[in-house]
Amino acid sequence: LPHGSPAVRSEARPRSARAEAAAAPRDALGVGGLSVVARELCLTFELFEPRQPKHLRQQRERCQYWGPEPIPQEFLHGLKETWRQCIDERTWSAMFSEKMEEQLAALQCWRCKLQEQGNSAEQCLDLLLKWLTWMLFNTNTQVWKSTLEVIALVIAQAAASGMALTEREAQILVPNLLERSGHNMPAIRESLEAILRQSLAVHPWLLLMPMLLRGLASKSKRSAACSARILAEAVDRPVAMALTKSQKDFAFLLKAAEDKDTDLRRGAIQALAALAQHLDAQTFARVTKSMSPAVQTAVRAAMAKATGGTTAPTGAARGVPLTPRGGPEPQRRAAGEGLSRTGSGSYLPRAASAPKQPQAPPPPPEPRQEEQLPCPPSSMQRRGASMA
Repeated sequence: LPHGSPAVRSEARPRSARAEAAAAPRDALGVGGLSVVARELCLTFELFEPRQPKHLRQQRERCQYWGPEPIPQEFLHGLKETWRQCIDERTWSAMFSEKMEEQLAALQCWRCKLQEQGNSAEQCLDLLLKWLTWMLFNTNTQVWKSTLEVIALVIAQAAASGMALTEREAQILVPNLLERSGHNMPAIRESLEAILRQSLAVHPWLLLMPMLLRGLASKSKRSAACSARILAEAVDRPVAMALTKSQKDFAFLLKAAEDKDTDLRRGAIQALAALAQHLDAQTFARVTKSMSPAVQTAVRAAMAKATGGTTAPTGAARGVPLTPRGGPEPQRRAAGEGLSRTGSGSYLPRAASAPKQPQAPPPPPEPRQEEQLPCPPSSMQRRGASMA
């Protein structure tokens, strides 16, 4: 101010809600509630159905690559344009923002809305999974944790409601999770493996098998070991029969069983042990004839451990005798109690038969009569006969 001029007192202007939200400290992890930006997004959140129906969109994009390698820019641009039709402008800007606070706020907003509205995003679930897996290209740990929380919530709600993922949705989600399951942080690895186990309840195992086999060939040994463990839990008879018919796919599993990495080898052996329980001995011996004796021994040990000390009743590795689940003693005991053994190893009562007529007791044996043999002549008789 010029010298001698009166000082002008400035009055504080009222701050807008956006300015207060920007000045307030962010709760980045969402602990204790939503952050200020996330609460603002929840108030303005609007979700619309896409212009193109879900089945037509997935049919058109069935061959579109979406990870786990970097996603082509034209595909990412197409995702942004499609989301612009389905969401309000404020949420769209936060979802594809380069600022970490905006990304975390968008994730928290989606988690809140999914908890409130359930499967409200079913018609754009493939778009949501695309955005979530794209967020995993972020290197920030907080973004990773929030993203995995939303993915776990989506899968849990789908399993609870009996909704199955489409083939396109599974192709978007599962390969990306498998490749990133070898993360350096143990907590994130555990979260990824838990989500993959949840996904077994929302998609047929037979359709998941090719993705799991490709995961065995991952450059990351941790990711390959996770794929082997999930494959061991996803083996049933249709999966076992499909594996035995494709020697090329089965070779991935045999190669993993001979790998130098301990976790990968252990997971592959568990998968082979689970496979043996759904195959007969001859078929299993044919497809595993190239295994080394050490791997065969390890598979037998894994089978014995999985079946409580004995091999499975429906299949066996070479040289392993088949005994019922629980050993021969339950079978003998069940036979004495009038039970019959089923194909699954359990025992059921035998079918009731016609009552037998009581049989008359056999007649008592007749007393045996001893033969009267002539007595030899005495000495007096012989002397009298000689004198005569």
